[in-house]
Amino acid sequence: MAKRYLNIPVDPETYINVKLLAEANGFGPRGMGAQVKEWSERELPPCDHIESRVAVEVETYPNQTVLGSRKQMGWYCPLCKRVYHRVEEVPA
Repeated sequence: MAKRYLNIPVDPETYINVKLLAEANGFGPRGMGAQVKEWSERELPPCDHIESRVAVEVETYPNQTVLGSRKQMGWYCPLCKRVYHRVEEVPA
């Protein structure tokens, strides 16, 4: 029996961004469903791997919604494979 798929309504810009992410992550040009599935299967609890954290600097670049770039401090956990950033701003 054929699989039944549902649509997720998103604006055109979000559609393009997810498509680019899916291709960049190796899911291919029609891998948007696989990308969304990967996101939905991730658990997002707080990271408890204190000994393996690596300090990083997260920079936000200007676009249509953000004016000017901002830098924030954070850390990367290689076990969770996620970057966590703090709310406080770093002076430019």
